[in-house]
Amino acid sequence: MSLDSILRSNGKNLFDKSTLIAGTNIVELTQTTNGFTFKTSATSTTMLVGSNIYLIAGTYYCSGTVTCSDISYKGGWAVYDNETGKFIINASSRGTINDKFTITESKTYQLNFYAPYNAPVGVIMTFENIQLEQGSTATSYEPYQQ
Repeated sequence: MSLDSILRSNGKNLFDKSTLIAGTNIVELTQTTNGFTFKTSATSTTMLVGSNIYLIAGTYYCSGTVTCSDISYKGGWAVYDNETGKFIINASSRGTINDKFTITESKTYQLNFYAPYNAPVGVIMTFENIQLEQGSTATSYEPYQQ
């Protein structure tokens, strides 16, 4: 997502699920009414879908739900800085999407959503009501609008 897209966005939710790209070992990335699902095709490897998003310096809150078709596994999310090779926040295996993070430099970051590293082949990850918004607390879900 470009800065231009952010500036033209009408709502508080900055996450545009239509920009997601499936990583290696992900199949059947599907958009749903309030989220997306994907299926794993490997195990013991990083499995994610992600989106590049331009964020201005400041504090953000990401909220939503993540479930795995095999309830013994948890997925998660992260914000990654490609330029530095470091995570801004890494909640890739918490099983929750509910935390704040601070960006100190305005630029493009990766917003990633993960299947568990050791999940078996064929598990389905479901992410719903994902909201990325400015501020340090979550507010009620609102679909992305442009």
